Amino acid sequence: DIEKNGGLDKYIKGLEKVIEEAGDKCVAIGECGLDYDRFNFSDKETQNKYFPFHFDLAEKYKKPMYLHDRNTGGDFYKIIKENRKRFP
Repeated sequence: DIEKNGGLDKYIKGLEKVIEEAGDKCVAIGECGLDYDRFNFSDKETQNKYFPFHFDLAEKYKKPMYLHDRNTGGDFYKIIKENRKRFP
């Protein structure tokens, strides 16, 4: 749980460390996305709050994204559409 483990800043810095240490072995950002069939892992609000930050990582490190969308009723598409212009 991001909020219980130091917040978004710590989470992002941890992901950046993994990406940087992996170097060329890191070929994509993900798997990330929205999954409304498994709220026992993360509720809808939390998923929608933190999913967009993965686009920042993909843009910063010029990596493609490995995404998933499960029963989100258009929420996934909305976030993708909002961020699409950031990538060629």
